[in-house]
Amino acid sequence: MPFLLPTLLALQFALPQNAPVPLPATASPQQVFPADEFALRLTPERPSMVQGGSTHFDLFIDASRPIVFSLKMEGMPPAVRPDIPKLVPGINTITLFCPPETPSGTYNVHVTILGGEKQQTQTFALEINAAAP
Repeated sequence: MPFLLPTLLALQFALPQNAPVPLPATASPQQVFPADEFALRLTPERPSMVQGGSTHFDLFIDASRPIVFSLKMEGMPPAVRPDIPKLVPGINTITLFCPPETPSGTYNVHVTILGGEKQQTQTFALEINAAAP
């Protein structure tokens, strides 16, 4: 028993002080990875289109690590249809199609990106102009 204390002290100085502690085999990914972090930016801030036409905007996603993203858009006229690609970090181009009968005006569109357990929302003004007679 008297050799136990000197042996433990010798091991304490022999082993690195900041050695990583291995996780048990049953550890979930939530314990391994930090919280999901990403930044969102939209351009242009005021896209416009003509009734019966289309427009697009770019959604820039800057992510610290791979995350599965989903998108929710609110505030557009019901007839306007978005073409949304699979969202990835980097540039994502979203095209909006406008039927001819869509009322002209300016609509505040809220774009919400969900990534992991985080979400971010940005708003832009969508202008729909009357078609030339």
